[in-house]
Amino acid sequence: MKELPTGDPLTDDMIREELKREIRESSKIKGISRYYTGVSGLYDLKGLEVKSNDNRLFVSYVNGEYFSDTDSSNTTSIFASYELQIEEQGNLKTVSVLTPRFIEVKPGKSAILLPISPLVTTQEAKDDIERINSRIHPEFDGFKEFSGDFNVKYNDESVYANFTRILGEYQYNDEKVKKYDIQKGKLFELGDDGDSLPVKITVFPYRNGSKVVYKFRAPFVLKNDGTTTFDEGEIEKYIDRIKEVAKD
Repeated sequence: MKELPTGDPLTDDMIREELKREIRESSKIKGISRYYTGVSGLYDLKGLEVKSNDNRLFVSYVNGEYFSDTDSSNTTSIFASYELQIEEQGNLKTVSVLTPRFIEVKPGKSAILLPISPLVTTQEAKDDIERINSRIHPEFDGFKEFSGDFNVKYNDESVYANFTRILGEYQYNDEKVKKYDIQKGKLFELGDDGDSLPVKITVFPYRNGSKVVYKFRAPFVLKNDGTTTFDEGEIEKYIDRIKEVAKD
């Protein structure tokens, strides 16, 4: 697909970033890091480094030293690159990733001109790249936000009590909902056990009854075959459930 269920475009940059993330997560080697040696301004530099340009992904197994005073480094790297092609075909984007044809060692020397050993052997790098190749299946996780309101003929106290009694408070909320004297708002648990999501419910007096305002973010996954887990039918069920609880 060329766009996400949110309507936002699926950009080439997003595809490249997801591929780099998958390479990092698939490798047995941790991402590149600096470790202080105890000598002022001197750090050990080692790990997996993944970069990209428009049509390539670069993988380097790096070992060496970093100097913070000059923002410079001396390293030995084992290096490989993937060819990357991103094309549009109708409503789809096709991504072709060609695995590295060779592995190259780029030797380096320390500040005192001693050879720097590779982080891994050439065979270990080859094995790790084969591991990465077998695990690259880019997917895009996201959320689509839904909100709305409706009126009910019951007072706000009884409507709010329905949500508390039937849905229950969401257990892992990460949003602070303000409460006012004439307005009640809270995160409730919407959906089945093990597959629930938080819905913000606000209830306040309105004319001879009350108004219910809801907001929730439905998660989705855009898969590497162009399909998505997003289901408009499920969204309608969530909204119907909110209305059903309010009028219980």
